[in-house]
Amino acid sequence: MDKRLNDILCGKEANYLLPFYWQHGDHTQLIPEQIQRIYDSGCRAFCVEARPHPDFLGEGWWRDMDIIFEEAQKRDMKVWLLDDDHFPTGHAAGMIKKKYPELRQWELIERHVDVVGCAPDTSILVSPDNAENILIGAYAYKDARITSKAVLLTA
Repeated sequence: MDKRLNDILCGKEANYLLPFYWQHGDHTQLIPEQIQRIYDSGCRAFCVEARPHPDFLGEGWWRDMDIIFEEAQKRDMKVWLLDDDHFPTGHAAGMIKKKYPELRQWELIERHVDVVGCAPDTSILVSPDNAENILIGAYAYKDARITSKAVLLTA
């Protein structure tokens, strides 16, 4: 018999379903029953979708998370957690920008302009897209295919 089919028939299969468990902050008393329903459906893991919770990362959210973890632990269930209140993640529900701006996400953006031949009176405007962006530098290469030696054009 196929090993996977045999595992399923013997109740030894891995957890193939991982439903979202939506948190809205308005049904704390129902959390134990809802976790039990997930367990009764055969799922042994779930992902907490916490973005709609009105108190995301606040006291009410942590109260609900404590209940969720306690109920999952009773049933030996795995809990996964979406880590932010909107996509893309990485800003911790606005807390990074408010309290820890030095920890904010950084992006390096590279832009290039090809200039062919001698262009003594040519100017190329280089500026950040918005006030939060910082220009690190503008560099010139004689021929990037031949050398990686750069000339810094900004002070």
